[in-house]
Amino acid sequence: MGDTNKSTPIYYEFEDYDYFGDFITSRYVKGYWTAFYALCLYWGFFWFSRHIFGDGNNHMFSREEAVHNLESDRNRNNRRHLAWTNSSTAIDIYTRLNRTCNSLRDITLLLLSALVINTMARGGKRSVMILAWIYFVMAVIWSIYEMISSHHLAKLSSSIVFYGICITIGAIAFQKGFDEFD
Repeated sequence: MGDTNKSTPIYYEFEDYDYFGDFITSRYVKGYWTAFYALCLYWGFFWFSRHIFGDGNNHMFSREEAVHNLESDRNRNNRRHLAWTNSSTAIDIYTRLNRTCNSLRDITLLLLSALVINTMARGGKRSVMILAWIYFVMAVIWSIYEMISSHHLAKLSSSIVFYGICITIGAIAFQKGFDEFD
């Protein structure tokens, strides 16, 4: 039959299976995760700031509330101290901040997916770090534009840029990574 005294381990120690090796401790890998974290903090700033100007329910005196019911009267009495958030300026600022926050959320999640696949693949280091910082700078520029103006062609062009950078990071990951599976 075979040697019954010979046993194979059911699990492996971490030292036996060092998948990432020196990849994860590279300063370039730390650099691109730092760019991602900075983008998360930037998104968080807008996420927090939009709540200063209201909660999205600022349109208390709209046509739909022309018929007075108990609920709308209760809301008006509870929100008198927040009357400044009902001004058209505060509503406009909230709308712009909310639009920018949603855009930054999508941009952040897109970069996260590209960086995770690159890290798991042990793909590019320096090139991905450079692309991640370019992505961050473009996100800052785009968020400033999004606060000032909104145009569908500008959104299309920025989407092409952000998507193109993420595809490039993914291509680098698949080109240079997954070397143990070749």
